[in-house]
Amino acid sequence: QCVEHRGAGEPYLPVLAALGGLARQPSGRPLIPLLARQAPTWVAQMPWLLSDDELETVHRRLIGATRERMLRAMLETLEAVSRELTLVLVLEDLHWCDPSTVDLLDALARRREPARLLVVGTYRRSDAVRQDHPVHRLTRELRGRGLCTEIAVGPLSGEAVAEYVEARLGSDASPDISGLLRERTGGNPLFVTSLLDSW
Repeated sequence: QCVEHRGAGEPYLPVLAALGGLARQPSGRPLIPLLARQAPTWVAQMPWLLSDDELETVHRRLIGATRERMLRAMLETLEAVSRELTLVLVLEDLHWCDPSTVDLLDALARRREPARLLVVGTYRRSDAVRQDHPVHRLTRELRGRGLCTEIAVGPLSGEAVAEYVEARLGSDASPDISGLLRERTGGNPLFVTSLLDSW
C-alpha cells in the first residue's frame, strides 16, 4: 500500500511493507535468511525480522552499499524467491509511491530472466497525470514496449453495487440502498465502500 507523503517518501516503502508482511508469515520465514544473505540493504530496513546478532552481521555487509546495489540485490532476491514460490506482488495507489519503487518496477519489467513473479499495480491515472508522477510515464513506456498490460477500471454498474451490498449486508438489504449508493457515488468502488462503512 503506497501512502501519500507531504515530503519525500521512504525509498521502496510499499515493497518493504509487502516483504515484511510475507516474512512474518510461517510460509515466509525462509525469506529472512535469503534477504540477509542476498539483500542486506533491504533486510536492514526491517530490523525487527532479525536477532541482534543477525542484525550486526547484516550491518557489516552494508559497507559500500549504494542505491544501485540495493536495486540489483532486490532483483536477484525476487528471482531467487520465485524459483521456490510463485510470487504475486500487489502494489496499491502507485500514484503516491516514491521514485525508487518506480525504478524497481521498471527494472523488474525489463528483466529477461524467467521468474514466477507477477506484479499487479493500481493507480489513479488522473492523479498520476495531474501530478506528472513517474509511474504514469513508466506505464506508458512499458505498454509501448509490450512489457505491461494496463486494464482501465470503470465505475461499478448498478448490478455490481447491488451484489456488493448483498455480500456485505445479506440478502435482506433493501434494493433502495444499492440504488442510492450508486447514485451518490457514481459507482466509484472506493466511495461505495466508504459510504457503506459509514451507513
